[in-house]
This record gives sequence, C-alpha cells and structure tokens, in this order.
Amino acid sequence: MARLSFAIALNLITDGFRRGTTQVKSGMASIKSSVMSTAAYFGIGFAGVGAIFSKLKAAALDFAKAQKQLNVSSGGSIAGLQNLQMLKKVASDTGQEITSLMSTYAKFTATATANGYAVSEQQKIFQNVSKAVKGYKLSDEEQAVVMGSLNRMMTQGQVSTKNFTNTMLRAMPQAKTAMAAALGVGVDQLTAIIKKGVDAKKVLGTFAGNLGRQAPQVDTNTLAGQQARRQNAFTDLANTSGVVNALKQVNKVAADVMEYIRGNERTLVTE
Repeated sequence: MARLSFAIALNLITDGFRRGTTQVKSGMASIKSSVMSTAAYFGIGFAGVGAIFSKLKAAALDFAKAQKQLNVSSGGSIAGLQNLQMLKKVASDTGQEITSLMSTYAKFTATATANGYAVSEQQKIFQNVSKAVKGYKLSDEEQAVVMGSLNRMMTQGQVSTKNFTNTMLRAMPQAKTAMAAALGVGVDQLTAIIKKGVDAKKVLGTFAGNLGRQAPQVDTNTLAGQQARRQNAFTDLANTSGVVNALKQVNKVAADVMEYIRGNERTLVTE
C-alpha cells in the first residue's frame, strides 16, 4: 500500500479524530482507509520524527551549555552575545562548527581577560589564528596544540622556546615567518631572540595579524566544511522555539494516532 507524505497522512488521521467518536462508525470506511494506509508509514515516520526531535533537543542543549560557558568567560550575557556574533562570522568564514568554536573561545577569552588583553585584541587574535589553522589545513590535534600554546604564552606572559619553538612551530611551522615579522627580525635570527624571552602581550596581536594575512584563503567547500555548515544550520533550527514546539506537538499527535491504531486495530481490520 502506498505511503502518504507525512503532512497529508497526519491531516487525514487528525481530521478523523476531530469528527468525534459519535461519527467515527458512520465514517469508518474513510477513517479506516486513512489509518490503515498510513499505519506502516507512521511506524517508521513517527520514529523518524522522534529521532529528529531528539537530535534537535540535543543540539539545543549543547548550544545552551556552550553559550552559558561563553557568557561566564566573557563577563556577562551582553559581552557573551557580542563574542557569539564574532564567532558566527568565524564559523562561516572558516567552515567550523559553532558550538565547539564557542567552547574553544570561552577558554581562550577567560585566559586572555585574566592576563589583561582587551576584548578587541582577543577577538583579533582568535579570528586570525582560526583563519590560519584552517587555511594551512591543520588537523584537529594540531589546532588544539596551537591554541594550547597560545593560551600558555598569554598565561606565562612570554613567547618562549618551550611554548613557541618546541610546540606551536611543530604543529604550524608557518608561524615562524609571522613571528619574525612581528619582531622585525629575519627568520634566521628568531630562535636566538625567542631563547631570550619575548613579552607575549606586546607581540601576540601583531603576530596573529601577520599570521592571518599570510595564510591561504580557507576552502570551506570541503567535506568537513559542508558538515559544519549543516550542523550550524541544524543548531540554528534547534534554537528556533517555534520549530521545537511544532515538533513537540507532532510527537504528541503521533503518539495519539498510534495509540488509536493499537486500540482499534481489530475494528479497523474487520469492519
């Protein structure tokens, strides 16, 4: 028996319910046809709706958790919203998933704020480094190494051999040119200068700007980029209350319909 579209099937069944129980028997042929034609569909379709709702709920919860973390690290909901707008642009420009990006930035801004970096400078550093790690196609592990090194340099206040030369450069060798330019020296002189220690607060903003400018254009039309865009669209959908409420209602009607089918299966088949 052919399956109807979900919207048509749902309308047919709920129309039958709206007629009232006193009219069900006289209209049984129509209702039976509707129910039996779509019972198999609903057996799959309702499960599918439930799965979608569960996925939306999970996306909304993950986003809410990341947003709370971002707001706390940003110093309040207003500053958190400003950072979120910046992060949405970073996500769009670099093909990254917004929820994980929020969590990464929450840790970054907490460290940067604690060490006296202005909000505008924090955003500039993060945007440029994010562009670079994606432009140079670093793996997730390499990206984590770069961000970890950056956080430690801000915390310790020094661009050191340990955190820059032995850590960041191993994950992203291209950073050497950007740092040399920020210090106004040749690449061949950089190692010796770094050994002496460089004030991180004075140089990281310029370094990040150089890094962002020299990095290749980010290709967001990759499999990972496409997946991130789909997930971001789904996250936006999850945070649209009308959609979530509509799905809740569909689930409720679906449960009612299936209960009706189970309770009247013999009548629907024999009459």
